[in-house]
Amino acid sequence: PTGNPLLIDLDDNLKPVAVRYLDADRARDLPALP
Repeated sequence: PTGNPLLIDLDDNLKPVAVRYLDADRARDLPALP
């Protein structure tokens, strides 16, 4: 694959609590979580 997959951590209510790119070298800034 040519993309950079995201890893999204969810809480018990399935709300996102953290997000990051798997390849930190190609990572870009992400918007803040609500």
